[in-house]
Amino acid sequence: MKRNILRAAVAASILGISGVAFAASDDVHFSGTILENCSISAVVDGTIALVDIPAADGTTMSSDSGVASAGTIGSFDVTCLTGTAAITIHAPVGSDPTTTTFEGAAGYVADARLYSDVGITMIASEDTAGAGTVTAAAQPAASGVTYYVNMDASTTGDIASGTYNYDVTVDVTSG
Repeated sequence: MKRNILRAAVAASILGISGVAFAASDDVHFSGTILENCSISAVVDGTIALVDIPAADGTTMSSDSGVASAGTIGSFDVTCLTGTAAITIHAPVGSDPTTTTFEGAAGYVADARLYSDVGITMIASEDTAGAGTVTAAAQPAASGVTYYVNMDASTTGDIASGTYNYDVTVDVTSG
């Protein structure tokens, strides 16, 4: 009996068999796409027209239908996954040759305003004369909120006939 146990031990050591269990290892990989916390969607472009309420003077165009009957405001939705958003609005910038020429006219000023409801509660503004201030606006987390953009452009002289195109940039960052 002792002999059989001894033979089995010698055979196990020769064959490399031990009493320790064999182990294996591998890596578990992780990857994912992290989305921006806040996003802008449902952008609706506005239109500008000569101010005609109460009377046209030929020096100002606006998207505010309260002063320019053919004007319409623009809008966009903001959705944040968590927290709040800081929203910055920039002054209107011409995006075609007619508009950029107009931007060089005497007394030229353009401004954009951001509202939390249709033209009633202004929460930020910016103009080309530097008189406006940009303020941050908090918005509820995890739900789409619509903001409204209005813009005006004016000069000391008459506005020439033509097609005018402006871009008003809005930035949304996590608060």
